[in-house]
Amino acid sequence: MRILILAAGWAVVLTFAFLCGCESKEARKAREAREEKEAEAYYEEAEAHYEAVRWEEAITAYKKAVALKPDYAEAHFGMGFVYFRMGRGLMLDDHIEAMARYKRGIAAFESAVALKPDYAEAYCYMGDCYRFYLDCKRDPPYDEGPDYYNAHREGGAAYKKAIALKPDYIRAYYGMAHFCGSLERITIYKKIVAIKPDEATAYLFMGFAYTELGRHADAITVYKKAIEQDDATAYFYMGKAYENIEQYPEAIVAYKKYIALGPTAYFSGVASERIEELSTTQPAD
Repeated sequence: MRILILAAGWAVVLTFAFLCGCESKEARKAREAREEKEAEAYYEEAEAHYEAVRWEEAITAYKKAVALKPDYAEAHFGMGFVYFRMGRGLMLDDHIEAMARYKRGIAAFESAVALKPDYAEAYCYMGDCYRFYLDCKRDPPYDEGPDYYNAHREGGAAYKKAIALKPDYIRAYYGMAHFCGSLERITIYKKIVAIKPDEATAYLFMGFAYTELGRHADAITVYKKAIEQDDATAYFYMGKAYENIEQYPEAIVAYKKYIALGPTAYFSGVASERIEELSTTQPAD
C-alpha cells in the first residue's frame, strides 16, 4: 500500500511538472513581452533622470532595465555614459572616485559592444573612459604602472574600433589623437579636415602638434586656416609661432588681433605683456 501511495504521489508531481512546463512555454512570450515593456519603461525613466542630472537614479533605472532585458545594448550604453559623466564631474575633487566611475563605465560599454559588435558610439565612449582614467593616473600620487599601460593600449584600441566601424566619426579621431605622438596627431587632424574642411579645432590642434615638432612655419599656416574658419583664438598661438621664428612685428600684429576679441580673449594679459616686450626686442642677426 505504501509503495502504491508513493507511486501515486510521484505521478502527481510529474503530472504537475509537465503541466507547468506546458504553461510556462505557452506563457513565455507573454512574460517576455511584459518584461520587455517594463525594461523600456525603466529605460525611459533612466533617460529622464539623466536629463535632470540625477545620476544615481539614472543608474538605478538602467540596472532595472538590463535586469529585465539583459540583451538591452542601449541600456548598457546609457549606464556607461552616465558613469562617464559622473567620472568627469568628480575629476577635480576626487580622482579615486572618478577612476572607479570610469571603470564601471568601461564595463558597461563592454557589455554593450558584446551585444552589439557594430556599436561605434560605445567603443568611442569606452575610449573616453580610458582616456580620462589615464588623466587621473597621471597626477600624483599615482604612478604609471602596468595598469596605466594596459589602459593606454585598450583606450587606443577602442577608438580604432570606433573609427573602423564609422570612418567619418570625428569625435573618435579626436579621442584617438590623445593616444598618439605629434606626427600621428597631425595625420589624424588632416583626416578630420578631409571629412569636415571647416573644422577649425582640427587646424588649431594641428598647429599645436607642429609646434611640438618645432615646425613653426607649418603651425602658422594651419593657424591661418583655423582663423579662416572663425576660430580667432588662433591669433594668440600664431603670435607665439611668429615669436619662435623671430618675426616679432608679425607676432605683435597677431597678439593685437587676439586682444581685439575682447572678453573671449582669455590670454589677453599674456598677449599684452608679449606686445610690450616685443616692441623693444630686435631679432637676432
